[in-house]
Amino acid sequence: MDFNLQNSVHTLAIYHNPSGCIDRPFLTEQFRHILDNGKLDGYIQEIQYKPPLSCETAWRPVRPLPNQSEAFETVWKHYREDGNVF
Repeated sequence: MDFNLQNSVHTLAIYHNPSGCIDRPFLTEQFRHILDNGKLDGYIQEIQYKPPLSCETAWRPVRPLPNQSEAFETVWKHYREDGNVF
């Protein structure tokens, strides 16, 4: 799950780019990347597996943090029952 807390989402994803940089000396070539300069800060990428061997990707806006203050166990029970935490 992703939540936008006061307009700030703290996530990290590195996508290989052959013309990018490697910013740590201990990283290998597979970590060569280019920063997006915050262009995608308000979005999350969803990836869905499609059998037998492919994936479908989509970008969507992050969801706001719910205002409820239920205990974890209660939220988890609701999620198991209907797949929703809101």
